[in-house]
Amino acid sequence: MKLTIILLIGFMMTVSANSYSQKTRLDINLSNTTLKSLFGYIEQNSEFVFLYRSEDFDTAKKLSIDLKDASINQILDLVLKNEKVVYDVYERQVVIRKALEPVNTQQPQKKVISGTVRDSKGVSLPGVNVVVKGTTIGTVTDSDGNYTIASVPTIATLVFSFIGMQTKEIAVEGKTSVNVVLGETTVGVEEVIVNPLPRDMPSRGNWPGI
Repeated sequence: MKLTIILLIGFMMTVSANSYSQKTRLDINLSNTTLKSLFGYIEQNSEFVFLYRSEDFDTAKKLSIDLKDASINQILDLVLKNEKVVYDVYERQVVIRKALEPVNTQQPQKKVISGTVRDSKGVSLPGVNVVVKGTTIGTVTDSDGNYTIASVPTIATLVFSFIGMQTKEIAVEGKTSVNVVLGETTVGVEEVIVNPLPRDMPSRGNWPGI
């Protein structure tokens, strides 16, 4: 019995609170005023009390408002429409708080890239390493120089490497097919190392039989 009475009282208070916010109408005609001053005006001319943090939105922003017979929701929808806040009306208390940033739950889009790797003469290269730069995602070309690599981010770079060939990097943004030509690695004269004859090896003129 006591529980029923408590629930009934709570229900009546909720109905009363909702009834006040729905039935209360305000006439507001203010020019070049701030949000903070507007809230003060509403508090002085009604039973509403505003609760908010000034750092959550610009309470010093100037505005002009001319409304007649407006509900608290109509007023707040108008003056807060460009602010990143939300509000709730609890009984006669208006709570304004910063809106939560939406959480991006979408996974980065990925795609499949395929193509052929050849040398400068047009000969297909089998066994070429094809790797998404900065990851372990990769594959090697088949006997015809073809490759297919899945789970490639839409914004990524493929790295092509093969022994004796120059490594090449290609961005794949906006592409689903990437054909590559690898040039041979050239060795400069300064890179050639000539091993000198051992000190104990006889010169050619002293070799036996010469």
